[in-house]
Amino acid sequence: MPPVTPIMVPPPIASADPADLTGAAWRWEGAGGAGAYTVEFMPDGRVLVQADCNRGAGRYTQDAAGRLALTAVATTKMGCPAGSQDALFLRQLADVQGYRLNGNVLELQLRAGGSMRLAR
Repeated sequence: MPPVTPIMVPPPIASADPADLTGAAWRWEGAGGAGAYTVEFMPDGRVLVQADCNRGAGRYTQDAAGRLALTAVATTKMGCPAGSQDALFLRQLADVQGYRLNGNVLELQLRAGGSMRLAR
């Protein structure tokens, strides 16, 4: 077996700094331009959500290993227009188990597989 050289070792995953998620709202790229879908992580552990015509809030926890958990988001119950993806957006947020941050792009990994992509 050949010796391990630095080129063969995958680069380490950057440790997640909790401050990296805070500071501005993240816009969901899965909406295809329809409606407003944002998530804003507050330094005190609250998460603020805009799910098309509804607003809501919940709590989140994260760690340096990239694990992220959100509580159920309590939202207003406005009737959004036809084609709204508010239910899908909220369902996926409830399924988040981890994240990867790459500059202004936030990828939320889902327990059921797949991910959500958000950008600042």
